[in-house]
Amino acid sequence: MLRSFALLTLLAPAPLFAADDAAKAGTPVAGVGIVSPDAKLVFVPAKGGGIEALDVATGKPVWKSTDAPKLAGADANRVYGWVPNAKKANEFTVVAIDAATGKTLGKAGPILLPEWVVTEKAYGRTFLTAVRADGDGAIVAWTASAFYAGGARPTPQMEAAARKEDGRLVKLDFATGKVTPMKEKLQLADLKYAPAGSTSLSVAGLTLEAKEDPNDFGPPREGRHTIVTLSAQRNNRLVWSREIAGNPHLPPLP
Repeated sequence: MLRSFALLTLLAPAPLFAADDAAKAGTPVAGVGIVSPDAKLVFVPAKGGGIEALDVATGKPVWKSTDAPKLAGADANRVYGWVPNAKKANEFTVVAIDAATGKTLGKAGPILLPEWVVTEKAYGRTFLTAVRADGDGAIVAWTASAFYAGGARPTPQMEAAARKEDGRLVKLDFATGKVTPMKEKLQLADLKYAPAGSTSLSVAGLTLEAKEDPNDFGPPREGRHTIVTLSAQRNNRLVWSREIAGNPHLPPLP
């Protein structure tokens, strides 16, 4: 039996963004994608890299962008992706993509994070970012943590020294690429625009669900990704399914 993605619940005070902005935002689905506000498209990380828009009714691809590999938000007009810096683990760039055509509208960054932050999947590190429209620009919310993940049992001092946590808000200008730190404090509700949510979502008469293949959980091979399938069902009958990008396998701990 396939293993469902875990539910990510975000409970916090009112978000920074206004209610009318929130109403225009897409709906996160199954921890992997975002459904457009009109429920006609679902934006997901493409299996071969990049981001693609799928027709909710048929599962067929409408467009694909290779300018960003990871999703961070979507609304009626734009999809927001982010690109990790392969040379600096604590930097990333945000890309704005036209939600209807897949054309890149602008890029901003890099966004520089504390030295200990690692944006991509790694032992002892977590990272989550969400991007939301702010006029012609955008607001980025990010949160990161670090904890001990060595092989040997740590002393209380080692465990305490390894623990770190941070999260902030920055404003982006896609016309200039400028990144401006914000004075407002991050709230967990600011992160709800990221691709997270329940293991399934009912939309347009269909139930969308993302699952990982348990047969793929063999010895980790660096550079390989887990097999993830996004499916749509109606009355417990499969309507369509499509393989999408999964999480990378990590090398064994030394």
